[in-house]
Amino acid sequence: MLQSVVIDIENDGEQQVELAYYQQADLPMLERQQG
Repeated sequence: MLQSVVIDIENDGEQQVELAYYQQADLPMLERQQG
Protein backbone atom coordinates (compact mmCIF):
# COMPACT_ATOMS: atom_id res chain seq x y z
CA MET A 1 0.00 0.00 0.00
CA LEU A 2 2.71 2.45 0.98
CA GLN A 3 4.69 1.74 -2.20
CA SER A 4 1.69 2.60 -4.37
CA VAL A 5 1.37 5.96 -2.64
CA VAL A 6 5.07 6.65 -3.16
CA ILE A 7 4.73 6.01 -6.89
CA ASP A 8 1.80 8.42 -7.16
CA ILE A 9 3.75 11.08 -5.30
CA GLU A 10 6.78 10.61 -7.54
CA ASN A 11 4.55 11.15 -10.57
CA ASP A 12 3.31 14.43 -9.12
CA GLY A 13 6.80 15.50 -8.10
CA GLU A 14 5.61 18.46 -6.08
CA GLN A 15 4.11 16.12 -3.49
CA GLN A 16 7.48 14.52 -2.76
CA VAL A 17 7.77 16.93 0.17
CA GLU A 18 4.40 15.81 1.51
CA LEU A 19 5.61 12.19 1.41
CA ALA A 20 8.02 12.97 4.25
CA TYR A 21 5.09 14.10 6.40
CA TYR A 22 3.00 11.05 5.48
CA GLN A 23 5.82 8.70 6.44
CA GLN A 24 5.84 10.25 9.92
CA ALA A 25 2.05 10.24 10.15
CA ASP A 26 -0.29 7.29 10.66
CA LEU A 27 -1.30 5.01 7.79
CA PRO A 28 -4.93 6.30 7.74
CA MET A 29 -3.53 9.53 6.28
CA LEU A 30 -2.00 7.61 3.38
CA GLU A 31 -5.29 5.87 2.70
CA ARG A 32 -7.04 9.24 2.65
CA GLN A 33 -4.49 10.69 0.21
CA GLN A 34 -5.08 7.81 -2.20
CA GLY A 35 -8.80 8.59 -1.85
